Amino acid sequence: MILLDGHSLTAKTAVPVVQMGLHLKERESTATMLPASMDGIGFNSWLKDDRDPGAGIVWRVRSVQQVYNTNTPQVQLEHVISLLKDRIMFGEITPATITGTTGATTCTAKQAIQYILGQQSDWTLGEFATAYENISNPYKFNSDSLYSALDTVTNSLEDAWWTYDMSVYPFKLN
Repeated sequence: MILLDGHSLTAKTAVPVVQMGLHLKERESTATMLPASMDGIGFNSWLKDDRDPGAGIVWRVRSVQQVYNTNTPQVQLEHVISLLKDRIMFGEITPATITGTTGATTCTAKQAIQYILGQQSDWTLGEFATAYENISNPYKFNSDSLYSALDTVTNSLEDAWWTYDMSVYPFKLN
């Protein structure tokens, strides 16, 4: 693991790992890590996995817990896509809000995703499959987290999935 210097993604220091458990899922990956040292690691620190099978994934420290009867802290990590769970779109967001067109009752999935990601600065839209370019729906959100709103949009697209580019900041959601 490599401790990163926040949003610059610059490596600060290598973090030797005693044990690591990955729970890789398409959208809500988590991990548990027992570091050899906690130097520089704290709540919300970012770590980049440099080991297989999770190489390239950037993690955020969710919590640090003491392991019973040991001096080893257990660090709970979550995929940086979880940053989108921290942000809420307050009020009702309608297709008219998303498109900027008075009276609009639908908008494209791409417009909705661009609007959602435009509400924060950690993620941008990367590649968007051309097969979904013209799919429109009456997307509406009411005080939803950005993550939940994105999930709603992508679940409306048949056979769609997310991929990530975490080699750049802001991260890219494809």
